[in-house]
This record gives sequence, structure tokens and C-alpha cells, in this order.
Amino acid sequence: CGVEPWKSASDSLAKTNKKQTDFSIIPLPILLERCRLDSWAGSLLATNTVGQTPLQLIRFTHILAATLKRVEMTGLKINPTKYSQIKRLLLEQLDERSKALKDFALRLQPEKEFDPSNDNHFRSLLYDVIGATPYKLTTKKKEPAVNSPALTLLYQQGLPLEKEAVVLRLRYEKAEKLFTTYVGLKNDEEEKGLAKHLTKNYYIFPHINPLGARTGRRSVEKPNTQNWPKKIRQMVVSRFKNGRL
Repeated sequence: CGVEPWKSASDSLAKTNKKQTDFSIIPLPILLERCRLDSWAGSLLATNTVGQTPLQLIRFTHILAATLKRVEMTGLKINPTKYSQIKRLLLEQLDERSKALKDFALRLQPEKEFDPSNDNHFRSLLYDVIGATPYKLTTKKKEPAVNSPALTLLYQQGLPLEKEAVVLRLRYEKAEKLFTTYVGLKNDEEEKGLAKHLTKNYYIFPHINPLGARTGRRSVEKPNTQNWPKKIRQMVVSRFKNGRL
């Protein structure tokens, strides 16, 4: 329609750095203009489509939106006992895989400190000590990559010692991701994963975004409860005694 991109002015101000977006610093005139364009675009869309849309579909859409909002406001009840059990199991798995990777590193370089989660430590072990051939480089610093695609490629073409290092690292990363995502940490210094969103009485209140994906599918965030593994889903229970989901 010949209208300038409606997000450009406010987004450029809001992006104070690469990791944080602060819309509170946007001047009021720009916010008002953004809202005006939103309303105008919505009105234009409705005017041109409502007359061609069956009333049953409109009614169903409204019912579905209201239902999802009630689900969002009601939240999910997490069973404290099950949460503690899963936390213990995942922590044991993480400790076991961390120790295995540490022992492997100390076997090759006994005098050097090694942190399994430190990319530089593992990069040095894999490429400097073991002498693996780097098949991929990092985008910025052009260092040998140690991300999952690079390690998978190295496993397919590497020597036995290189493959052993890759397997230990990938198994550790998987355990770390499971723990930080589905259990997480919560203390005075850091909050991560599910623990960050868990209330004192063990509820979480994920946000359901009706247009969260480019394909029009819904998404869930804070925390993301989509595609939870079956064992993790066992934490979610009815808030009513002997109730069911």
C-alpha cells in the first residue's frame, strides 16, 4: 500500500543491544503511530475478509481464542515430588557425563584444567592436543567450530580418538540441555530453565502466542511447554485431588 515498514522506527530505538529489547525508551509519538498503523491494518483486513468468511468459522475462532486465554491464565500445576525426582535423575546424569568427559581430558593432558562446558577448553583438547582436522570454522573469529553440526561431521570422518571425544562432548551437552531446560537453576545469582518460571506453590503460567510462528501456528513461551519429552510431561498434574487433566 505504499506505507513504510511500520516497525522500523520503534525497533531501531528499542534495540539497545543485541540481546535486549527495551520498548520503554520509545517516544510516545512513535508508539502512537505504531498503534495507529496496527489498528488501520487490522481494520483493513477485517473489512476485506469478514464478509467472505462463514460466521461459524468466526465464532469458532473467538471461542478458541478465549479458551486458550483461560488456559494461559489458569496455568499448569507441577507435581513437586515428580519435579524433585526428575531433577535428581537429570543431575545424576549430568554429573556422570561431566566426569566422563573430564576423565578423558585429564588422560590426555593431566596437568591442564578442563571444564566440560567451556568451548575453548574442548576446542584446545580436540584440535590442539588430539590434532583433529577442523571441518567447520566459527563465523566471527574463524576458529575451529565445536558446535553440534561440526562435531557430527567430525564423527563421520574422524579417527577413533576424535570420535571418542566427540561422543563424550555431545552426550554431555545433551544432559546439560535437558537439565537447564526442564529443571534449571534458581538462586541469588542466576535463574535458568523451568525453575525461573516456577512459583512457590509449583505453578507455571506459559504465554500462548496465537501467531507465534510464521506459518500461523501458535507458540508457547516463558516457558516453552511444546514438545516436552514424555518423562518430563509426567510433572504436569491436575490441581484437584484425584483429578485428571
